[in-house]
Amino acid sequence: MDCPKRYNPGAIPSGDFPMRHTPSMAPLGRFQRNNIMTASDTFRQNIRRQMAAQKISQRDLAEIIGTSTSYVNRVLQGRISPSIENADSFARAVGLTIHGAFRAAKTRA
Repeated sequence: MDCPKRYNPGAIPSGDFPMRHTPSMAPLGRFQRNNIMTASDTFRQNIRRQMAAQKISQRDLAEIIGTSTSYVNRVLQGRISPSIENADSFARAVGLTIHGAFRAAKTRA
């Protein structure tokens, strides 16, 4: 009598077990599809632009917001999405409104 195989999340899946990480399984912010910029991409770009203009580091931003540097890094890398409250904190810390943080830059036609 064979025992059923148990799923071990730490094990590398075999070729017939489709649980490998692929870009299609990743959040849209990390792998843009069809060159479409998402709202989170726009948010991160605007926050980074303001940080560069004001010479604010991720550590400085974390202190202003009252969170960890790793949280700020994960948000700016697109690994996680901030809550509305935290997105507002990010925006205010760099001198933007939350609306301005999500507003796409105007492009020339």
